[in-house]
Amino acid sequence: ALDLAIAYARERRQFGRAIGEFQAVKHALADAWVAVDNGRYALLTLMAMSDADAGMPFLISRCDRLVSESCRQAARLAIQVHGGIGFAWEHDAHIYLKRIYKLAAKLRPLAHTLGAA
Repeated sequence: ALDLAIAYARERRQFGRAIGEFQAVKHALADAWVAVDNGRYALLTLMAMSDADAGMPFLISRCDRLVSESCRQAARLAIQVHGGIGFAWEHDAHIYLKRIYKLAAKLRPLAHTLGAA
């Protein structure tokens, strides 16, 4: 979703320049990129840890929330950057947000179970 938003921000022109050149859009895309990258790093760190680590249950729960929220942020921003077409059935931007909510709903109980074990 974030790659889709970045590509669209480079392509879409308003007031004679690409909307990705506007500071507000740049900052929003950068914030979303940092959030997604932090989620990716947290997930990779969690996967590299040993099952014997005492803080594992807390980290599983924390990682689930961090990754879910960063993905939601990126998908919401993709819809916002696309404007009205982001909500339309003709475009894929809204599909990413729906998929993220579905996956988060399915994975949250699993993360809770793994964290409690």
